[in-house]
Order: sequence, then C-alpha cells, then structure tokens
Amino acid sequence: MYKLPLIIWMMLLAYTAESQSTPFDILKYVDQLPPIAASASDAYQQSYPKGKRTPYQQYEAVLDAQINELTDLSKHQSGLLSYLSGRSDRESRIYDFGKMVKAEDLELKKKQEEQIHVFFNYIDDYNRATSWTIDSIRKNEENYGVQAAKMVRVYQQAAPVFVKKLRLLTKEMNDLLNKKGYNTILNNQVQTHKYYIQLLEVRGLLLDRIRQVCRMIGGSSDYVAVIQAEALK
Repeated sequence: MYKLPLIIWMMLLAYTAESQSTPFDILKYVDQLPPIAASASDAYQQSYPKGKRTPYQQYEAVLDAQINELTDLSKHQSGLLSYLSGRSDRESRIYDFGKMVKAEDLELKKKQEEQIHVFFNYIDDYNRATSWTIDSIRKNEENYGVQAAKMVRVYQQAAPVFVKKLRLLTKEMNDLLNKKGYNTILNNQVQTHKYYIQLLEVRGLLLDRIRQVCRMIGGSSDYVAVIQAEALK
C-alpha cells in the first residue's frame, strides 16, 4: 500500500541531493524521460492494476517538484509559474499578476516565443506520426492482443523522434542561457538580477515541455495497456 509513494519520495530525495551537489542540467531531465514500454505486456504491467502509478506519473512528480521550487523562488511575482505549478486558482485571488511588470531580455523573449510555436509543431508531428496508423490498426485488426503489439511498435518508432526534437529544442535555449551567463544566475539564485523572474519562467517552461512530453508518451503507453487488458479478459 505504501510502496509506490515511498518510491516517489526516494526519487525526489535523490534528485534533490543530486541538485545540491551538481549544477542544474536541464538536458538531464530530457535524457531521463521514461521510454515507451518494451512490449504490450510491459505496458500492461506498468498501468495495472488500476490506480497504480506508472513510471511516467512518477517522473512527472519529479518535474512537478522542480517547477514548484521555481515557483517558490519567484515569491508570487510570476503568474506563469503560479499557473504551471497549479496554484493560480488560489493565488490569483490574492495576487494581481496582471499588474505585475518584470524586466525582460528581449532576445530571450523572442527565442522563447519562437520555441513555443516550434514545440507545438512537434506535438502535431507526433500526433500525425501515430494517430492515423493507430486508428487503422484499431479498425482493421480484430484481435486485441495483435492490436496492442502493433500499437506499441508504432509508438516505439515515433516517441524517440519526438524526444530527440525536444532535446534539440531544449539545448538551443540552454545554450543561449549559458552564453548570457543566465544559468549561473539561476543556479546561484541571484534574486537581485533584473531578469531573475524571466529566467525562472524560462526554466519553468523548459521543464513544463518535458512534462508535457512525459504525459504524451505515458498516455500512449496507457492506451496500449488498455487494449492489452482487453486481450487478457
């Protein structure tokens, strides 16, 4: 009963200890994304019995903790981080985020806006690479076990491409942050820096993209698990 929460707690503790001893590395969070299950049977074992926390949900908890830490550091000066951490419904009744003005590095802002559009294109690419084929499998194959086996292979081909694109996009922004010395500002928590809130938000958005990809890959694996469960009835 208490096994899975303990696992999650241990993961968070490990990440916290590592972050205290080594500089923050955003690419690490991309590289450690859980992959699609190795087989339909593995997907089923990850998701069942119902209520079981999957590897994707456990990893999302790690990302949530990082985003929550950034939100705490913003000290209620960022509506974006409040939203990303799931606090906006409560905090928006206390703090008027709409009236808050933050200094911004315009080059960083432009890059951020460009990357938002690119990331949504990557999401579309993943959906296009999987949806039509999965629909075809579901319509044309009656055996649930065969469906699940074919589906997991589709996701195994598409998910690594998606993650590779995410990594390149993340590295591009991270390189800019390093070039301008902003990762050092963040790692040292130089709260007096004029762009500090913006920098917290940039890192938060990078983590949120990883979280979104984690959810999508997890959703794909869960879909395979549901079909495999039908095969086992």
